[in-house]
Amino acid sequence: MAKPFATLLLAAAVSVLSDLPARSQVAPVNNWAEFREAMAACWTVPPGTEGSLIA
Repeated sequence: MAKPFATLLLAAAVSVLSDLPARSQVAPVNNWAEFREAMAACWTVPPGTEGSLIA
């Protein structure tokens, strides 16, 4: 269950980020640490997902 959810989440993030105008992105994301930082800046964990894992 966790793997399909993680895949869906990553696909949604890529879709949202790719739809943003280029001017709203400060810099391209080049590695996992930068991806995590970009996600943390604009995403809030949904309620009721405590204890869930994304791998």
